[in-house]
Amino acid sequence: MGSAFTLTLANIFMWKWQRQLVRQLEVSNEIYGRYVDDIFFTSNDSLESIDQMLDEANNFHPNIKLVRQIG
Repeated sequence: MGSAFTLTLANIFMWKWQRQLVRQLEVSNEIYGRYVDDIFFTSNDSLESIDQMLDEANNFHPNIKLVRQIG
């Protein structure tokens, strides 16, 4: 990621989008976690709903690119 300042800037940059996602997940008692540039969350939503949420996040800014990995 670079210097410690880069991490601080990344945290500020992601704050708005992350806040919206966390609010959605709290309503349905889901789990959310983020470490540097990795995001983990649980969801009982459909794959289409998750894809739509990721598309919205990817359209938030050209520097945000989230990829779905289901395991």
